[in-house]
Amino acid sequence: LITFLIILYNRYRIIREQNNIISQQNQMLEHQNEEIKQQAEELKALTEALRDQKEVIETKNKEILASIRYAYRIQKTLIQASDVFRKFLPPHYLVFLPRDILSGDFYWIYKTHKATYVAVADCTGHGVPGALISILGMEFLNQIIKTNQDINPDEMLNILREKIIERLFPDKREGHKDGMDISLVKIIDKKIMWAGANNPLYIVTQNQNSKNSLQNNVKLLEEEENIAVFQLDPDKQPIAHYEKLEPFTLHTVELNSEDEIILLSDGLQDQFGGKRNKKFGKRNLRRMFIKLYHTPIQQRENKIIQVIREWQGANEQLDDITIMGIKF
Repeated sequence: LITFLIILYNRYRIIREQNNIISQQNQMLEHQNEEIKQQAEELKALTEALRDQKEVIETKNKEILASIRYAYRIQKTLIQASDVFRKFLPPHYLVFLPRDILSGDFYWIYKTHKATYVAVADCTGHGVPGALISILGMEFLNQIIKTNQDINPDEMLNILREKIIERLFPDKREGHKDGMDISLVKIIDKKIMWAGANNPLYIVTQNQNSKNSLQNNVKLLEEEENIAVFQLDPDKQPIAHYEKLEPFTLHTVELNSEDEIILLSDGLQDQFGGKRNKKFGKRNLRRMFIKLYHTPIQQRENKIIQVIREWQGANEQLDDITIMGIKF
């Protein structure tokens, strides 16, 4: 009987300990359930908050997008004003590829009774900031040419710089470098007068007379299959506040039939791509001009866009791209 009672007691003690363990586990489960319930409530509240924030963000995005589209209409209106004068240009092509809806690049064309003016500019930044400066630039150029319809490009750039500084730097203090690089040419028959702020002008020719006259004062960059690419060097200063403001330099060149001039921004030469994922670079740019020299001018735009897309591959477009070529 004693042995039986001892065994029974031990069995009771073991069962009691197991019951205690089960009770503790039940308490832990209840505590965990409470925590899970609390977390579920917090998650629900967070989800509702995120939903509210999403609606606010979507509303803001719609407002911002509407503002961008309105700014785009303004920019497009100014560019279309230039398109009105494109019919006065010699045979030409235009590649205009903004990175975003709005462009920090712009092209500008204006016809007076004596000459045709053409400019390609690259403003600081791209998207909204660049577009705002581009709108200023186009409007200022219109104001300048309407005041003096026989003005030379160097004088125009001097005045344009004054207006940009006055508008963007009213306190005359040098801070950020907002402004633009620009290539501006005045065309009278086959005579061109040109000035540039950081952006060069390319001349592509197969004419020996042009080569002989250009080699005296213009840099020869590349020659292949009797086609030569020359460069008129710009002044190394932007249309902006700068450490030392020097007057811009005027270059005058007499061209011949079949000669080409090319104005452009630096968007293509800075685009990454190719097999080694490097920048397109100036050398590829010059070779492209040579390779396309005999391509009909009407096909140049599509050919250049094809070159850009093949080089770019899966990479994003990094900057606005503008290239304008004019054939005499």
